[in-house]
Amino acid sequence: MPSRSQFGWMTVLIAAAVMLFFYIGTAPIIPFAWSPGIDPANDGPYVPNDDLTAGYQQIGVRPGSDGRVDECAEGPKGPEDIALGPDGFLYTGLQGPAEEGDDDYLRDGMVVRVRPGGGEIQTIAKTGGRPLGVEFDGFGNLYVCDAVTGLWRINPDGTAKRLNIEIDGEIVNYTDNLHIDSLGQVWFSSPSTRWGIKDIRTDSMETRPTGRLIRYDPKSGDVEVMMDKLMFANGVAMPRDESYVLVAEWYRYRISRLWLKGKNKGKRDVFYDNLPGYPDNLFFDGRGTFWVGLVIPRNAKVDALHPHPFLMKALYRLPRALQGEAPFYGWLIGLDKDGRLVHNLQDSTYRIAKGSDEACAQRNARVGRVTGAKRFGGRLYITSDYVQKLVTIPWPPPPPQFLDRAWPFPPRPKPACGPVYEHCRPERFAG
Repeated sequence: MPSRSQFGWMTVLIAAAVMLFFYIGTAPIIPFAWSPGIDPANDGPYVPNDDLTAGYQQIGVRPGSDGRVDECAEGPKGPEDIALGPDGFLYTGLQGPAEEGDDDYLRDGMVVRVRPGGGEIQTIAKTGGRPLGVEFDGFGNLYVCDAVTGLWRINPDGTAKRLNIEIDGEIVNYTDNLHIDSLGQVWFSSPSTRWGIKDIRTDSMETRPTGRLIRYDPKSGDVEVMMDKLMFANGVAMPRDESYVLVAEWYRYRISRLWLKGKNKGKRDVFYDNLPGYPDNLFFDGRGTFWVGLVIPRNAKVDALHPHPFLMKALYRLPRALQGEAPFYGWLIGLDKDGRLVHNLQDSTYRIAKGSDEACAQRNARVGRVTGAKRFGGRLYITSDYVQKLVTIPWPPPPPQFLDRAWPFPPRPKPACGPVYEHCRPERFAG
């Protein structure tokens, strides 16, 4: 029979366990249970390399910088996406200069333009939030997806209009990326109906499929949800023949497809599954390749928690410092129109010397966290949600033959090291 002191300790432990269970169980998230596939990174076609930095050039986008790049300067973050205007300028959106937690956080929303070769940065409009996806229509109007204030149109005369897209009586404020088809219809993504961009970390633990792909017709004003139940709807793209539309599912590590023409019209399937990172923007370059930015590599510990909602709630309840941070790594891949991997470009140049300023070191990475890339002329223009610059690289050479969509697959010899495709680096992530 337990002694009085033992009984007292048992009571305390049971009470503590009950309180801990209640504390975790009442977390304000409702995690969605699902089982990710085996992370294919660091092997096969995703072998680490520094190909993303071969022949790279930088273009500063910090207002007042005149196109110069100061890696350690404070200021707005971005650019998350980029568009080439009919005037020959590059257009992009920047996050406001205020820090998270301040009243003005994400309330600036600068849309700026710069010449492809660099130069003075001009602010052309402010959306009052965080502008992400940008694209021009055939009439010179610039459409902007803002993650806080919704879809905008900036006319050629510089006037900006918030479009206030409504679905079921509610305005869609959280918009991410877009594509404008040959009819002028705007296809844009809305990542979540439960959380906003300020709570993206919380949303990533919940991973509930509430994202949507929405079509807006500027001529008629019609709005239609084309795909729903997406796990954080992100990048949007179409091939040249517009036979289907693709949308990246950020949390699900995959790209989904909706057929718009042919015998499969109206059907929905998976274009590419089990990516080694979180897919952000999509862009079809007109030469047979969809470019996909993998903004964050996958985390094995997080993958292991997704099938167990209670454990994910426990992670949510941990202090932010104990939850861990995503690796800072540059990664861009290319897929052909049949969903086969044809390019794997990485940048592992991020380094932190002991005692250095970590934030400065991150901005000093050659490329940084890649949100996407677009082709203008003979170069790829690469975007990041963290650094204050655009990065351009020459048009990549034909891909090595070892790239393959199939997984798993038998090992194949790696190509010899060279000035562009260097596969000699043994480590996967630096820092």
